[in-house]
Amino acid sequence: MTDLSLETRAGLPDTLAYLRASFPQADWRKHPNFGELSAFWLQVHDHLRGQGSALNEATSNYRKGDLDPVRFRQYLAPTLSHFLQHLNGHHQIEDRFYFPRFRALDDRMVAGFELLERDHEMIHEALLATVARTASCGHPKPGTRPAARQKPTPRQPIGSSPSSPATSPTKKISSSPRFSTMASSELAKRTSPPAPLAGTFPLR
Repeated sequence: MTDLSLETRAGLPDTLAYLRASFPQADWRKHPNFGELSAFWLQVHDHLRGQGSALNEATSNYRKGDLDPVRFRQYLAPTLSHFLQHLNGHHQIEDRFYFPRFRALDDRMVAGFELLERDHEMIHEALLATVARTASCGHPKPGTRPAARQKPTPRQPIGSSPSSPATSPTKKISSSPRFSTMASSELAKRTSPPAPLAGTFPLR
C-alpha cells in the first residue's frame, strides 16, 4: 500500500494525479488554458518554498554557531510571523474556495483534494506548535497568533471550475471581484515580506 503520509511520502501516485501523464509539468505554460492566475499561484508556492528553505538555512547556521544569537532572534520574530500568517491564509483560500471547485469537476479529484486538506490540517497543528515553541524558547513572540482554521464545507462547488495545477494546467478562473481580491491579497503578502525565511514542510 502506498504511504501517503505528508511527512514520509515522496510524491502522489498516478491514481490521484491521474492527469499527470497527459499534462506533464514542463508543458503547462504552453497550454491555452494557462492564464495569469495559474502562473501567479505557482509563484506563490515557489515563494513559500523559498521562505522555508531560508529559515532552515538560517536555523542551521545558528545551531552551528555561524550566526550571532542576537541577530538571529531579531531576524526570526518578524520573518517567522510573516511566513506563518502567509502560509495559513494561503491554505485557507485553497481549502475554502479552490478545492471545492476542483472537486466539482470530476469525482476522481475528490480523494486527492481530501488528502491535501488533511495535509493542511497537519501543517496547521505544526504551525501552532511552532508559535508556542518559539515563545517558550525565549524568542520574541512572532506577531499575532495565526487565526484558527475554518473547515470548508465538503464538496461545495463555488462558481465556475478550474483544473488543479497539481495535476493539469489550470483553466482561467472567473475574474470575479472575490478572486481578484484574493489574488491581490496574496500578491501583497508575497512581494513585501520582512525577509525570506521559514518553514519545514514540503509544499506542493
